[in-house]
Amino acid sequence: MFIGIEPQSFTMNGITYQPLATRRDAMYSMIKSLSSAELSKAKIPGTYHDVLLGPGQDGKFTTSEGIPVSSLNNNQKQLVKNASPHG
Repeated sequence: MFIGIEPQSFTMNGITYQPLATRRDAMYSMIKSLSSAELSKAKIPGTYHDVLLGPGQDGKFTTSEGIPVSSLNNNQKQLVKNASPHG
């Protein structure tokens, strides 16, 4: 699932808002916690230019890529949870 906002912050009526700052910061913390070997495994080569699933594409998942959360230590698993929408 992708959740995002652009710009990451904006000012309205003199107040600056950063709606997803908590999740963004949690994700950066999780990424910084990875060892160089884990980070290398986590990086997915290439660029995606379109949504891979959607109407008429149900169940057409790609092969697994990246690093499974199950392979992370308990601290890193908590950082993943902190970055998720259901924290």
